[in-house]
Amino acid sequence: QARKKDIVFIVDSVQNKYVDLSNNMYLAIFILLENAVKHSFSNSYIKISFKEENDYILTSIENIGALIYDNEKDEILKRGYRGKNTKTKGSGIGLSLAKEILDQHNCDFSIVITKINSYQSKFVANIKMKCFDA
Repeated sequence: QARKKDIVFIVDSVQNKYVDLSNNMYLAIFILLENAVKHSFSNSYIKISFKEENDYILTSIENIGALIYDNEKDEILKRGYRGKNTKTKGSGIGLSLAKEILDQHNCDFSIVITKINSYQSKFVANIKMKCFDA
């Protein structure tokens, strides 16, 4: 799907530690990446960055998509909610499922939404995961 939309992935990573993606953690990351591709505009980018912070790795997945209103920030994490400006098909369970998985593994998960103009928002999913020495 990313190839069809001409989306470029930018990966920013310099690290000496790793995280354990077992027990459905990989599914949460997959959902967030799939969500970024699904909601990104064609000919855009998805930036994935990793930053070591003591015993944690902060992973950020960033994309530009349709405008998300301020009052939707909490709503989009609820099961079944679909953004008012979304043009894609779906059931509205992706972000809620990813959040449930990350919560089960005691990972800090947050989203930051920044309005770019009257029809675009930057969406950043931040995940803070316990890491281990490589």
